[in-house]
Amino acid sequence: MIFDVVRSPEVQGLARQVGEQRERSAMRVEYDARADMAYIYLVDGIAPGEAVRQVPAEDDTAILDYDAHGRLLGIELFSARRRLHPELLAGAKRIDREPGPPSTS
Repeated sequence: MIFDVVRSPEVQGLARQVGEQRERSAMRVEYDARADMAYIYLVDGIAPGEAVRQVPAEDDTAILDYDAHGRLLGIELFSARRRLHPELLAGAKRIDREPGPPSTS
């Protein structure tokens, strides 16, 4: 009987929606070592103008970005080396690298 419920189209559809939402909301981190700042994306991407409200954390260690519906999109974190686990920083996308000079060959 319980297997009939699990196999129902409604439950299967809900499971598919949850899986799709997990894919869209995969957290990722960008890190700028020169500024020692990290940005933690809580959604797949943030479109220009989507973050309409920026709220400083009470201790001024971060800025929280919210959309027009009050949903948290991402976190800009100051002094990231001190606040994030080294493994998380090691896996972060580095945004502090400047491109090298153009090749002349």
